[in-house]
Amino acid sequence: MLTSVAMDKIYSASFWNLFDDLDPSLSPVGPDQLYDIADPYLHAGQRLLDVGCRDARHLIEIVRRHDAIGVGLDPVPWHVQRALTAVDVAGLAGQITIRLGAAENLAEPSAGIDTIWSRGVIEVLPELPTALAEMRRVLRLGGHLIAYTNVLQGPVDPVETAIIHEPLGNVVSNLVETVLEATFGAAGFAINDPATTSSR
Repeated sequence: MLTSVAMDKIYSASFWNLFDDLDPSLSPVGPDQLYDIADPYLHAGQRLLDVGCRDARHLIEIVRRHDAIGVGLDPVPWHVQRALTAVDVAGLAGQITIRLGAAENLAEPSAGIDTIWSRGVIEVLPELPTALAEMRRVLRLGGHLIAYTNVLQGPVDPVETAIIHEPLGNVVSNLVETVLEATFGAAGFAINDPATTSSR
């Protein structure tokens, strides 16, 4: 299991600076198309939890779009400091709370969250069943978990694992679609994939 010190080292400023160059490669849709996919699940006044909020960029955008009440959680102290600064600069300190914490222990009341946003986090959770059980616990009846992650195309490659996944802290089993579906199902989630418009 990665410690917060290890996560802090992996997800340093040099890592995030890469995206200044990578994000334009998504043109014309850009990286923010994911907000559009999430929009139907979000409404004014909702309590939103961003698990793995990093610098709170996504949380700030969602709160602005939907006039929601936001809570951001991240296990990396450096991310938490950046998020606090960003929320303050955005003028949303009265609407967004940021705190240090892990997905496996959300420290939120049961059934107190309307929507959970988790972008690029599922793949690095060493205790995914525990984290999903916690997310399920804090969601109200009828709430939604909006989770964006990557899946492997083809079998696990040991060389790829050593070069890419291990340095990033990825849990390779969390990148296997069948494993993900089974783990989400065991936690009580029904999967709705907007890419295929099918519910499972």
